[in-house]
Amino acid sequence: MRILLEKEEAIGFIHSALCNGGLSMLNGCDITLNVGDEDYAQAKAEWIEKNPEFSPCIEDVWAQILRSGKSLDFYDHEGREGVSFTVEQAVERLAVSEAVEIIDTYKNEGDDADTAYELLQFCMYGKVIFC
Repeated sequence: MRILLEKEEAIGFIHSALCNGGLSMLNGCDITLNVGDEDYAQAKAEWIEKNPEFSPCIEDVWAQILRSGKSLDFYDHEGREGVSFTVEQAVERLAVSEAVEIIDTYKNEGDDADTAYELLQFCMYGKVIFC
């Protein structure tokens, strides 16, 4: 079975995962999100232009980076390698049957730090590699 997600739906789930502890749990595995100053500034300006009545949180800006067609870039300090994903890659990696339970949890608004952690791993690796 394949899961069909729209890009904006996937970005919403990724935004939630970044807000709800997934990134903190990845940090515990010595994986950090690396966003360049220029990419951050450009994405923030784009977000503000589209949402002038609000102030963005950092996760809004990271989601805007994906909307802009760029990747979120992570660094695995233990493995000494970069890992990244674009929204297109995330949609493809989340389409596998192994991700059904996670996607259903997000669609039913039952996500938490554990599902956030797993969702980000699917986006990065196409599977859960850290328990």
